Amino acid sequence: MHVRSWLPVALVYLAAGCASPYESSSTNVDEASVEALREALQPYRLPDEDDLDALPQDPRNPLTREKVSLGRLLFHDAALHVGTELVEARATASCATCHHAVSGFQAGTRQGLGEGAEGFAAVRTLLAGFPSGAVDAQAIRTPSALNAAWFENVLWNGQFGATGANVGTDSSWLAGTPKAANQLGFHGLETQAIAGQDVHRVSIDASGIATDPQYVTLFAEAFPDVAEGQRVSRVHAGLAIAAYERTLLANRAPFQRWLRGDSGALTQTQLKGARLFFGRAGCVACHNNPGLGGSSFHALGMPDFEPGMPNVKPDSVEKLGRGGFTGRESERFAFKVPQLYNLSDSPFLGHGGSFHSVRDVIQYKNDAISANPLVEYARLSPRFVPLELSPESLDALVDFVEHGLSDPDLARYEPRQDELPFQTCVPNADAVSWAQLGCSGSPPAAPAPLSGVALENHEVTDQRFALPPIVLAPGGVLVVARNATREEFEAAWGALAPWVMFVSASAVSSGAPIINGGELFYLVAEDGTELDGPCVSAAGAVNQRVGPNQWKVVGKASATPGKVPVGLDGLGLAVTEVADVKDSLGSRFEFVEISYLP
Repeated sequence: MHVRSWLPVALVYLAAGCASPYESSSTNVDEASVEALREALQPYRLPDEDDLDALPQDPRNPLTREKVSLGRLLFHDAALHVGTELVEARATASCATCHHAVSGFQAGTRQGLGEGAEGFAAVRTLLAGFPSGAVDAQAIRTPSALNAAWFENVLWNGQFGATGANVGTDSSWLAGTPKAANQLGFHGLETQAIAGQDVHRVSIDASGIATDPQYVTLFAEAFPDVAEGQRVSRVHAGLAIAAYERTLLANRAPFQRWLRGDSGALTQTQLKGARLFFGRAGCVACHNNPGLGGSSFHALGMPDFEPGMPNVKPDSVEKLGRGGFTGRESERFAFKVPQLYNLSDSPFLGHGGSFHSVRDVIQYKNDAISANPLVEYARLSPRFVPLELSPESLDALVDFVEHGLSDPDLARYEPRQDELPFQTCVPNADAVSWAQLGCSGSPPAAPAPLSGVALENHEVTDQRFALPPIVLAPGGVLVVARNATREEFEAAWGALAPWVMFVSASAVSSGAPIINGGELFYLVAEDGTELDGPCVSAAGAVNQRVGPNQWKVVGKASATPGKVPVGLDGLGLAVTEVADVKDSLGSRFEFVEISYLP
């Protein structure tokens, strides 16, 4: 245990000794009138969440309402979660599992738990029978996503973001690790949202959303300048999620209402606490952006997670903070300054979740006694000094941070369940959360991976086409053409919807599917199991499925590639249309349509 002697903190004036780029007033915080104080603190006023031009943003990811709308859904949709271990655990968690409104966009639990856990917020626990070493658990407390727009680098060690404090840290962007995403050149929120998809077992490709009409349309609206076939991607999903995160602002907190002119928004005690925060207590020296967070790193000797918790080991690099990322001896045990709004929405604070209230944290800083035996006295931040606050002043500062900085309506940032394309429970879709949150309906069917599945014709020797390694979402369609590009095919049959998958069999097969009339097509799994069939072709005509075992022969003019008739739910992965061509189009335009209809 180490006690630092008092070091004077020259923060009596807003402009003195503070790291904030927003401070330019010479107003005396202790003596200023309420109106003069309000005017001096205007740089800490948060903009409206829909005032996108007023928000900090990555110049390579300019904010648009369309991006924000898409990101809002992606952030909360458990359908994107594909998991890695148990089939029954897939499509149960989302980004918001550990960053939800109820907990101030924190996890609400000491350790953030994704795949391998069940339940919402404070009651979320490890899933019985799930491999303990495979739980998606973080070895450090999940930071809040609130007011993160002002962070150019994110996470407790600031490892994400190619700019800001990370300029010159290229050697730490190791290939094969999440940090390699920095090589894309984006700011921290964008980089984290891209890298986090792999870390937290979310996949745009494996979830099959590229075959969902609503998502494909939303990606087109969000990224209109990107080629159609490249819009639905991991990178663009990350950019949309980051755009949404930049709008998560606690701008309805009492302090924010007071800054906007509501003199009654803060109590007299909270106003006293504000004067202490921006004045004698010196909090603003580190918490100096509009979200009252900061971009500097400090060793305060706070406790870490204990070994034995999922993914926590005695030598977990997370314990080293910034130094664990950069390798710099001088940055060992230093952690990034967090934002301070809605802290009381979670009972776990500090990078190790060892503090259970705002009062606990402020008392710790008031005493300035290190609680972590690993952090030597010489490594402690020079800003970690006793505040020497009286009990009355401590109460006032606690009241300001705990209540004056608490936005009561963060739920406005969450979508309703019926807004999500797959109608999944928000934000978790495991059975326990579904019941706890009172969500309607039931979890959607899992997507269908086509890897290992083949289209076979049992009446023609060697006619077998291995389907491409894509994933179909429920309602997704794949058109297998014999020997035509998508452009040629659409010129002949009409435009396919953007979410319809297309493959020219000739690129990987010798002319399949060949259709002369009478062929019996089957879908066969890798182990030889017949998934669907027989599906009969018709010479010079189109055969359309109208029921589980019912087909209708129509002329070429009635072909509907990519448009599955209603009423076929329950078929699973199935052939829904077979088209022969005997007219001027030529046989190369023959096709078989495969749909996923759970």
